[in-house]
Parts: sequence; C-alpha cells; structure tokens
Amino acid sequence: MSGDSALMTQEENGSITGWLQQLQHGDHESAARIWQRFYPRLVRLAAQKMRHSLDQGEDGEDAAHSALHRVLQGITAGKYSQLNNRTELWNLLFVATMNRVRSHYRRQQSQKNPVTATEGLDSLTAGIPDFSCPETETQFADLLDFLMRRLDLEDPSGELRTIATLQLDQHSASDIAKILRRRKTVILQKVRLIRIVWEESGLL
Repeated sequence: MSGDSALMTQEENGSITGWLQQLQHGDHESAARIWQRFYPRLVRLAAQKMRHSLDQGEDGEDAAHSALHRVLQGITAGKYSQLNNRTELWNLLFVATMNRVRSHYRRQQSQKNPVTATEGLDSLTAGIPDFSCPETETQFADLLDFLMRRLDLEDPSGELRTIATLQLDQHSASDIAKILRRRKTVILQKVRLIRIVWEESGLL
C-alpha cells in the first residue's frame, strides 16, 4: 500500500470513528454520512445474494435499506456502544444485511416457492451462522474479526485476508485475480485454503 493510500485509509477510519461517536450521541448528520458511505456497498452485497429470488417485491435496495436503518437505530439507542472503527461497523452491517437476505428466502420457502432459504448464500458466506438480534450480530462481528486474524497467522503477508475481504465484498475469483494480478487458479486455491482455515478454527 502506498503512503498516500495508507494516509487516506487512516483518514477514512478516523472520520468513521468520529461519526460513530457522534451518532451514539444522537447526531443525525453523522447517520446521513454513514448512510452515504455504506449504502451503495450494502446494495451490491444484497443484490448479489438475492439474484436467485423469484419474489420481485423486495430487492437488494430494500434489504440494504432495512439492514442499515436497523443498525443506525441500534447505534443511536446504545445497543452497539462497543463499535469503534470502520471495520467493526462494516462487519456488523454485513451480518445485518445477510440476515435480511435470509429472511427474504425464508419467506419464499414458507410460501412453497422452489427457492430454498439458503440458495444464493454461496462461497465463503455459506457457513455463516444465522443471527437475529443485536447482541448476537455483534458477537458475529467479533467472530469475523477473529477469523480474519486467523488468516493473518496462516499468511502474514495479508494476501489471504485481502482475498477473503474481496470475496465477501462480492468480487468473483476472476475479479480478484485481476485486482491482485494472480492466476485465477491460484485465487481459487487460496479461497479453498481460507475455507479450510476457517473450518479448522472450529467456529464455522
């Protein structure tokens, strides 16, 4: 990472940390800033996971809106007082969005549609537990951080963490190969290794 990129990341982390602190004190402008920063990314995540849906009554934007609104309300209400930075906030938003997607598929299943509750939850996210309340969502945010640190122990270079982060952010193996300038077969091998490391942790 270049010096300029590192500085930009530090500044972004600092800004989001400040927004979190202000939001915990009820600052609505901070909520709007967090929304602007994370909403497009959550829409992409939800839309990718809902691509098998037969129900056109809810789409990725709806799921992202619901998840982000719930998290911001929870922060304002003091339910996530331990959130301190951009990574912790993203982990929580990721889990909240995945829960919303699962709820969408469960409703389809209950209506006897041929799409199961887990279809579309592929790749690394397939083994993620189903959480349904703020306390357990926060616990999973901690779990995701632990899993990333396990990857760092396996690969101190940080490449496994980078690949896992990119795939959780809905980049395909081909996309990741281009970003990292590696062969697609190498990326697929790394993804399998990530899965093995996470499964051996005993937490998935």
